[in-house]
Amino acid sequence: LWFHLVSYNHPLFRPPQSKLGRDIVKTLSDEFQGVRDRKWNSERALLFPIMVLRKPHRKLTSQEIKHRLRFRLDQWKKGDFIALASDTVNEAFYFSHSNSPTIDMDDKIQVFNTLVYHGKLREALRFLTNDHDENILLQPSTIDSKTGKPVIDVLKSKHPPLRIPDIQNNEYKLDDFEYVPQPLALQITENDVKNMAPQLHGSGGPTSLDS
Repeated sequence: LWFHLVSYNHPLFRPPQSKLGRDIVKTLSDEFQGVRDRKWNSERALLFPIMVLRKPHRKLTSQEIKHRLRFRLDQWKKGDFIALASDTVNEAFYFSHSNSPTIDMDDKIQVFNTLVYHGKLREALRFLTNDHDENILLQPSTIDSKTGKPVIDVLKSKHPPLRIPDIQNNEYKLDDFEYVPQPLALQITENDVKNMAPQLHGSGGPTSLDS
C-alpha cells in the first residue's frame, strides 16, 4: 500500500486551531518518536498526515471537516491502518481521474469500479456509455488486445461450465496475500442524510425501482 499511497498527490487539511488540532500534532510527534525509539519504520510516520488529513473529493462544512478529522484520527489510534489506507487510495484515484479526459482502458475500468464501489450506479452506467477516445463497450467481434481473440470468446472462456469443487482433496488452493483489504467504517451524519436525500434519483439498480 505504501507505493499506492505515495504515487498520488494528496491535498491535505491544515490541523484546526483547537484541541483536535493539538491532538493531531501530538500524535504525529509520537509517531516520529516511535521511529527514533525503533518501534516502527519511518513510513508509518510519513503516512500519518496523508491518511488522516487528506481532503475528500467533495466539499465539506467546517463542522464536517472536524468530524472527519476526529473520526480518522480515532481510527489511526485504533490501528485500523489498512482500512484508512484503502479509503485514501480510493479517494485519491477518484479525485485524480474524475476530471481526466484521456485515460487508458485499464483506468477507465478502474473508474467504473470505483463509482460502483461508492454506490454511484447511475454515474457508472453513464461513464460506460459516454463518448471517450476509446469506447469501453466492446462489440462481440472486437479483437481483444491481450489474447488476440474475439471478445465473445474471451468472455466465454472466463465462464466455464459449473462444477462442484473437490474440497476434501484441496483441489483449489487459495493464494496467499500480503494483506486483506478492510472497509473503513461508515461515517454518516445528519447533514449527510439531508444533503443526499434530495439527490436520490434514477433506477440504476437490480430492482429497477425509481428513487
